[in-house]
Amino acid sequence: TSNAGAEYIKEAVEKGSSLGGDFKRAFTDNLLKRGVFTPEFLNRFDAVSLYRPLGSEEMKQVAGLMLKDIQRGLALKGIEFRVGDALVEKLVQIGFDPVFGGRELRRTVQDNVENAIATALLSRAIRRGDIVEVDPYTWQAVVTGKMKP
Repeated sequence: TSNAGAEYIKEAVEKGSSLGGDFKRAFTDNLLKRGVFTPEFLNRFDAVSLYRPLGSEEMKQVAGLMLKDIQRGLALKGIEFRVGDALVEKLVQIGFDPVFGGRELRRTVQDNVENAIATALLSRAIRRGDIVEVDPYTWQAVVTGKMKP
């Protein structure tokens, strides 16, 4: 996969253009003219699939999936990780980049959520049986309670 030409696609979507056959040909021609890919490289592709840029609502869903993965990992350690709307909103606000898509959001989750939890785990500020949240303003992992036995 590649984000080559993402700005070109974004502009077309904003103008209401269809991403169908004529656009695909124009898109491929644009990549060749700009020297992004060589004709020999493009000829190796079986197909070119174009995707419209993700919107903020879709990015919230992506963030939610990433945070669920963290929840699952912490659950295996006996720690409950609660995710509030404010955390998801803040992550999307910081990590939403229509050009780079979900990659920037992934880095934002790692830098702000995973690192905060890892730091708290290593310092033993959170332990088995804790209920934890990440404050979206300080990016600190905070114990908000104890799990019921």
